[in-house]
Formats: sequence, C-alpha cells, structure tokens
Amino acid sequence: MDLDGVIDLYDKCVTVPGPVENNGCPTTASIPPVDNSTAVNAVSKEFEGIEFELNKDVIRPQSFGKLNQAAEIIKTLDSNSKFAVVGATDARGSAEYNLKLSQKRANAVLKYLISKGVNSSMLTAEGHGKADLLYPECDPATKCPESKNEANRRVYFQQK
Repeated sequence: MDLDGVIDLYDKCVTVPGPVENNGCPTTASIPPVDNSTAVNAVSKEFEGIEFELNKDVIRPQSFGKLNQAAEIIKTLDSNSKFAVVGATDARGSAEYNLKLSQKRANAVLKYLISKGVNSSMLTAEGHGKADLLYPECDPATKCPESKNEANRRVYFQQK
C-alpha cells in the first residue's frame, strides 16, 4: 500500500514507507520535523484504525506500529506544544459508561506514547464518549451499518 517494497502482510507500517530491515516502518532519522498543523494531521492519520479489545482499554498489538510512528512524529515537535489524545465511542451503551471507556482508551494511548519517549507535558487525554460521534446519525447505533459504528469508536489527536 505504501510502495516501500515490503509486502503489506509483513509491513508493520502499511501507510508509511520504510526499509525492509525495519519491518516497513521508517526509522527515527527519516522522520523530518514538521509544523504543528501538519503533525496533527499526520498523527491523526496514524491513529486511524487503532484497535482495542472489545469493551476494554487494552490496545491490540496490531496497532503498535501506528502508535510507534505517531510517537516518532510527536517527538519531532517543540516540547512546549500541547496536544490532546481524544477518545470517542459509538452510541451503544449508556452515556456514563461510554464516557468512562473513551477516557480509559485515551489514557491507554497517552501512556503508550509516553512509554515510547513522548514528553508527558505535551499530552493530555480526553474522553468524549458518545457525545463526539463521527456519524451523529448513528444514534441509536441500530440506524447505521457496523462500519459507521466502528468509525465512531476512535481515538484522534488534537492541538490544544
């Protein structure tokens, strides 16, 4: 998909080209510093499709490559910059439950990024629950196909 010569089945970073010896992921040295608005877009792109265990805040291993790439991008930015990792859910379940779950998932991503060397003072975690639907017409969730409900369950990156 990223045309780096690594078969996507074995490519740990299918959306970003990188050398074979790094499992298709770019090396830290190959990530140029970017301005904040470009970084927000790049990190948000890496956050697309971050997967969690069902009804849990456990990040699935197949998402680690994307989060590693996001961490590398964030580390190129001015350490005085402030960003939020925002969690959102679909419309299933109570508003209270979804708010807690989305906060836990945002916290899990924030913790992961910090474990990869991102300066903790740059990041906060926010849970928006089902109040932040990508597809608002999917409330209730039964009004939409599962693909739209899945898209509502997301984590994204935002400059503060």
